[in-house]
Amino acid sequence: MGFRVTSMLRVFRFGARLYTSATHAIVEAEAALPVSIEVLSILNTSSLDGDFETQLESLIPKLSPHTVFDVLGRSSAVRSAFRFFIWANRRRCLRSLASHNAMVSLLLRNDGFCSAWWTLEDLRYRGLPIGPEAFSVLISAYAATGSIEMAIKSFDQMDEFGSRPCVFTYNVVMRLLVAQSATIPITMSMYNRMLKSNCRPNRSTYNILIDGLCKSRNVEDALTMFEEMLKMRIYPDKVTYTIVVAGLCRAHRIDDASSLVLKMQLNGCEPDSIIRTTLLGGLCRAGRLDEAIEITQSSAQGFLDDCNCLIDGLFRNGWPDEAMKLFKAMPSYNRVSYNTMINWFARAGRMVEASGLFNEMVREGIIPNLVCYASLIRGHCRAGFLITAYKLFQTLPNRGFFPNVQMYSILIDGLCKAQFIDKALELFMELQVKGLSPDVVTYTTLIDGLCKADRLEDVATLIDQMKSCQSVDSESVHSVVPKLCESGYMVKAYKLLREVVTPDIIMYTVLVNCLCKVEKFDEALKLFEELHLKGYSLDVVAYSMLIDRLRRAHRFEEVLMVFNLMLRNGCIPDSRVCKSVMKCLCKIKKVGHAISLWLDYISQTSCITAREVEALENLKKAFEVGPIEEAIMGLLDFECDCKSVDFSPYTIWLVGFCQADRVEEALGIFYVVTRCGVNVSPAGCVMLIKNLCNREMLKPSMDVMLYALQNHIFLPKYLGNKLVRGLCERNWKKGAMKLVHRMTVAGYDVNSYLKEDTKALLRRDDDAHYLVNG
Repeated sequence: MGFRVTSMLRVFRFGARLYTSATHAIVEAEAALPVSIEVLSILNTSSLDGDFETQLESLIPKLSPHTVFDVLGRSSAVRSAFRFFIWANRRRCLRSLASHNAMVSLLLRNDGFCSAWWTLEDLRYRGLPIGPEAFSVLISAYAATGSIEMAIKSFDQMDEFGSRPCVFTYNVVMRLLVAQSATIPITMSMYNRMLKSNCRPNRSTYNILIDGLCKSRNVEDALTMFEEMLKMRIYPDKVTYTIVVAGLCRAHRIDDASSLVLKMQLNGCEPDSIIRTTLLGGLCRAGRLDEAIEITQSSAQGFLDDCNCLIDGLFRNGWPDEAMKLFKAMPSYNRVSYNTMINWFARAGRMVEASGLFNEMVREGIIPNLVCYASLIRGHCRAGFLITAYKLFQTLPNRGFFPNVQMYSILIDGLCKAQFIDKALELFMELQVKGLSPDVVTYTTLIDGLCKADRLEDVATLIDQMKSCQSVDSESVHSVVPKLCESGYMVKAYKLLREVVTPDIIMYTVLVNCLCKVEKFDEALKLFEELHLKGYSLDVVAYSMLIDRLRRAHRFEEVLMVFNLMLRNGCIPDSRVCKSVMKCLCKIKKVGHAISLWLDYISQTSCITAREVEALENLKKAFEVGPIEEAIMGLLDFECDCKSVDFSPYTIWLVGFCQADRVEEALGIFYVVTRCGVNVSPAGCVMLIKNLCNREMLKPSMDVMLYALQNHIFLPKYLGNKLVRGLCERNWKKGAMKLVHRMTVAGYDVNSYLKEDTKALLRRDDDAHYLVNG
């Protein structure tokens, strides 16, 4: 009883504090209102050429961050509001994240970028100081519109306006780079620039950098950054720990993740449900169920949530029976527990289990929500039980639920896949009669079903309706165009691009991609030329997509044409584009051009010094003059010094030399890269052994074969037989026996792998006979 009274008192005190805080906030807001009106009056009555900052000085004692936020929320004129924002942010006591966000919203709402730049120019002309907060707002607003180039340009122009970036500005830019999947070297160069300008990073800086490194799979660099953070005496918070634990789990370093969580606890920072969930997911993916269950059982708080997460992780990793065992062992359940189980069983088509759990849930007095019904209806549709799904759908109003657009879309999708198109159209009409507006998913699902049923007239009607729908946008078109292209309605897709909304580069890229998917390469290239004639500047993603598609279709000349056009338009290729083009050059036996291309890429994308540029030029000459082994070794040393080693080009060149019938140079690459610990791909091993055997270079062929066996690379039968037979025919029985023994140790079933004529040659030796049959 005493415990209950104490608990009640604690709740009462907490409620009293909460009430007091809320009261203070309301009082502050009410007090700020007259001041806000006074500030707005000054802003509205003063001319833009006037000096209203002087009039605002007298109000400083009355102003607060909430006042600034309130004024910006009530403003409609961007120039005066932006000028007020800059004036207020010169005083630390008036800054707030809420004001920053309010100013961003104002710029976006009124398309106020031009007004903002006019304001900056005016302040520079007057000689008034411009703080970094002004540019932080511009960068954030440009980022929100997707104008990444303008965001970076705004940052670069700060010096022109006499504004020095602060830590918040640097963080905004780095967060933008990481969010846009920009290359890590660019983000790190921004970090180095920050350090050189004596701007001290804060915890948010390191969280952004570590998150970017983890997401790009550079876990070691992320851990180095984590240690650097500690050396700077900036201590991690739960966000930092969550990022690092998630990165370690993605890299399958579960023990390191567990150690970090333990270290976190020792430092007095108790892991929250997100960190526990992340670690549980990592353990499940690694198959370490016992440890995951142990963590769940030892957790003092959130036991039920942890169990739900563990069940979800077991299902995601293909262990439904283990998930059911854990579910049955739980002492209690909630709606999330049942929803998770029902959802995954429904996804797997195990509707007996899903329906049984649903009935059990109702018996236990836990009321199902709309999410639960959606899972069941989707599951019945996928399993082909459309009548059951439809009946369940019809019972929803009786159970207190009214189907939403998503629920209709699920059932329409099921009916379309079962080819009940008329019933799907009937349900689509019912949706509109009930006052619901079809969304992108509904339109896309129905159009896809109509296309597959070859009902083009209905598709045309639906697209016309889609055009007249006010909710239609570019996202809708992006979803529909691929469906039309896949069904062969290229003209319809092209018209849709032109008629529904103003075509942009993204839409054209979608259509080019769809044309390539259905192998309409000539039409794709024509559309590509049209883009350039209209003055569109394609990005590296669009070029990469087209180049990769053309390469897979063995249209190497078109690949080189598109790549040259890319370079002429000033678009810098990334590593993926360069590798695709190198493969094409190797196919047409221009390996030297492929190597030069990679050296040019390194010189353009890496942050290298003038001395390193000179070293690259010398490497180019070394590749031209030879020998190839020294040139390759020099390039490996160079990349190791720059800490940006990419091993995949070496295999591309190795295969290229084989395709060009320059097997000695390919062999030279093989020996150099394997000595340096670089892995050669299975394709490289196969191509090299094949060419060496054709030249009867059996000793190096055996070296490559033994390397493949050691690295668990399975080689095709014709290749192994060719090499063993060649060794026997050249009277090198010991080598053949050694090779057969190594194949047996590597797990080959030699008796079925080797052909009868090859085994006949081996049987001439009793030891070999033992190896084959013994």
